[in-house]
Amino acid sequence: PTKMPNKPKHEHSDRDRIYTPESIVKELIKKIPAVDNDSWCDPCFGKGIFFDNFPCINDHKEYYEIDMDKDFLIIPNDYKWDWVVTNIPFSKPKEFIFAMAKHCNKGFGILCLANSMTAMRIKELERQGFFLNNVTILYIKDWGFGYRTDFYVFTRNKAKNLDVMISEKDKG
Repeated sequence: PTKMPNKPKHEHSDRDRIYTPESIVKELIKKIPAVDNDSWCDPCFGKGIFFDNFPCINDHKEYYEIDMDKDFLIIPNDYKWDWVVTNIPFSKPKEFIFAMAKHCNKGFGILCLANSMTAMRIKELERQGFFLNNVTILYIKDWGFGYRTDFYVFTRNKAKNLDVMISEKDKG
């Protein structure tokens, strides 16, 4: 097989292969403000739970999976979908956050550790024209660790009832 440059950093660990329960995925996908005929991409297919629950017909969705030699992080820049939605590997948050933004037209939904979505990353996404539209805070006991995970939905439009405030150092 071809050597995949973006294999998880920790081959000895299963931390990058934690699968989201389908009941949770169904609720998270409802948070995406999609319309009929929107196209979807799951960059981290895993067991296909997100992919199988996208509300679209098969020719409007695509998946990538590093373990299937389909590396989302190295696809051409012009590959785009309306929505890119997944549970990302914990070892590569920055890479996936910005790759998902690069490959979507309308927005993206990303399930990640809460501390992966830093203020600086949110600020950079805003600079690129993506605004936090919705946040769902999760604690999934079956995952067996105490870290909080959040599902962030970023869109091209600012949410009316959600503020992101990032304070710069006072100059005075």
